[in-house]
This record gives sequence, structure tokens and C-alpha cells, in this order.
Amino acid sequence: MRKMIVLIHSVLFSFLILGTSCEKQQKFEIYENRVIACCGVSDPTKNLEWLNTLIKDIPPYTAFSIKLYENNSDNTLYIVTEDEIFTNVYNCNGEIQFGGAYSGDTSFTQKKLTVQSVAPKPCYECEEFYNTNHFVGLIYEKKIVE
Repeated sequence: MRKMIVLIHSVLFSFLILGTSCEKQQKFEIYENRVIACCGVSDPTKNLEWLNTLIKDIPPYTAFSIKLYENNSDNTLYIVTEDEIFTNVYNCNGEIQFGGAYSGDTSFTQKKLTVQSVAPKPCYECEEFYNTNHFVGLIYEKKIVE
């Protein structure tokens, strides 16, 4: 009987150990600005089909933001996506204007790439873009909270 109790406790303990992970799962908080107007529509995360698709394609464990910028001289609107490595600038039709790895004017802490053997293409145009355009508002943000 004593061996049976020890065996049951061993099995339960094993399940307890297997059921817990040493790594803590990241938790994310998502913000969608439903009142911002951009590119001729309100609620762009819903009403711009290309932007909605882009949001659906975000990898599950990636921090990501989408921001609206306006050109200082001609008032052209641009949508800028940022993750921990890349910045991409789109026009209102969803056509990418330029992009690449950029660590300047971004709200993300840049991570060192340890797995990738080839460095990502840098965003040479980004610095000039941030100097000639101003931030209008946050459209979407998925950020790590834990």
C-alpha cells in the first residue's frame, strides 16, 4: 500500500513538472484606434482591406505598431509599420514605399539578431522620412505587457 501511494505521488509530481514551463509566456496587449481617420476612411484597421490583412498576418509573438504620418510640405499621408527590427512605409493604397531594418525613431527596443546569418537590409530612407514627416496618430499597437 505504501509503494502504491509513493507511485501515485511520483506520477502526479511528474505531471506537475511536465505541465509547467521554465520560460514565461509573453502576454500582449492590443490597441486599435477606431476613431482615427486616415486615407479617406474612418477606422482604418477595419476599412482599409490591405491594412486589415497586414494585421491578420502579424506573427503571434511579435510586438508591432502601425502609425499615421503626414508629410510636412505636401500633407501626403503615410502609414508606417514597426516591429522590433523592421520599419516599412506604405502609401494609402498599401503599396510599400521603402523599408528595412531601422533603429532610429522607433518605440521598440532593438534586439540583436543572433540566429540570422545575413544582416537585414537597412532602411536608408527612414531617417529622411522622419525628418520630413510628422506623427499624426497611433492606428494599431500590439505590445508586450509581461
